[in-house]
Amino acid sequence: MNLQVNAGIQNIFNAYQNDFDKGPDRDSGYIYGPSLPRSFFAGVKISY
Repeated sequence: MNLQVNAGIQNIFNAYQNDFDKGPDRDSGYIYGPSLPRSFFAGVKISY
């Protein structure tokens, strides 16, 4: 039987875009950087 444990952080520095264009003439292609805030995850895998 094997046990695997894992954990991690996505977007560790919590970077995000804070200058979104607004209004009817905004540029829909002006998006950069992560789209989600910092998140933590953990998992366990058991195989036999």
